[in-house]
Amino acid sequence: MKEGLNAFVFADPEKCIGCRSCEMACFAVHSGNKLTVGCITSPVMPRLFLVRTPEATVPIQCRQCDNAPCAKSCPAGIISEIDGRIIINEEKCIEYQNYIGCKNCVTACPFGAIDLVPVYVNVETEKQHIKAIKCDLCAGRTEGPACVEVCPEKALKLVNTTLLKKEKNIAALKSFMNAAGIF
Repeated sequence: MKEGLNAFVFADPEKCIGCRSCEMACFAVHSGNKLTVGCITSPVMPRLFLVRTPEATVPIQCRQCDNAPCAKSCPAGIISEIDGRIIINEEKCIEYQNYIGCKNCVTACPFGAIDLVPVYVNVETEKQHIKAIKCDLCAGRTEGPACVEVCPEKALKLVNTTLLKKEKNIAALKSFMNAAGIF
């Protein structure tokens, strides 16, 4: 049995200034060639996106759900949990989308965190396929999610629920011991 919930990125709307650094870092990591705006020839397609309302500005991204609805909705079994991350096999998604184009994962996600994006097969003819993309916590990146690293206001935080629970338990124990005059 798995201990705790999957880790996810928490966005604090009180700190977010809407600078879009998170989107650019995400795109650079996932673009394949690590290039950013001004050096690329394809559309910028980050795996999170900034939403602005009069009340708040905050990036929307995958919460890495336990028993992920997107994975359950995928008839091809292309979405799976790997090392506590919900991962879309994008190459298989391209193949499947061109066969049937189901888009089930997009409608199943309760956070609206999955996008369908074009994949250009031939730039000259503008022939394209589509695939589903979402935050994968920068799988394979040892430094962790790039969005968390680059946020100038520290509005993004990687939340490891198992560690968070342990920290809260320790804090509660210390508080109890202080109140009891033991510590």
